[in-house]
Amino acid sequence: MALQRRREFIKAALLICLALFVHEAQARASRGLVQRAVVYDVRKYGAMGDGKLVVNEDGDPVNNVAFVRAWRGACDSDGPAKVVIPRGRFVISQVLFAGPCRNPNPVIELQGTVVASKDFSQYTSPEWFLFERVDGVSVIGLGTFEGQGKVNWKSIDCKHNANCIHLPKTLKIRGAAKGVANTIQAIGAIRTHFKVQG
Repeated sequence: MALQRRREFIKAALLICLALFVHEAQARASRGLVQRAVVYDVRKYGAMGDGKLVVNEDGDPVNNVAFVRAWRGACDSDGPAKVVIPRGRFVISQVLFAGPCRNPNPVIELQGTVVASKDFSQYTSPEWFLFERVDGVSVIGLGTFEGQGKVNWKSIDCKHNANCIHLPKTLKIRGAAKGVANTIQAIGAIRTHFKVQG
């Protein structure tokens, strides 16, 4: 009974957060911040939306490198700019979008599907898509974060094993005064879908 109430409370809290994020995103869109933005398409930086995890000669996932390079462009922009993740299935491991940014309102527009790597040796901390010290970030679009959680849930037993691997959260915003997530979908969370930590 207590577990059911806790789940209902968590769902209600997430819905309230989502409603606040949607309101902020709509207000920003109505001011024209997203429509006039310079576009940094991850494909132009080498990302491949073919559903495969490919590593470069340094052993780094190619899509991760491309996402971060596109992010640096949008983050360091003097005017409105956004990273676009187009249609396709982009497999990535843990990726850090670091700030602070010169751009006061950086945007990531998710049109396709971002798929989590199932290799947990590529996750150095329990986050998958992490924004750190990025005030005013927006994650928008009709795309999907696909965590592939069901593949891993059975193999991780943190209830009985103190040394278990702590599974990463799908999207985390840490050390930011404000952030927006709007209309994106998250399915099969590796652990939990979203966390905002000021």
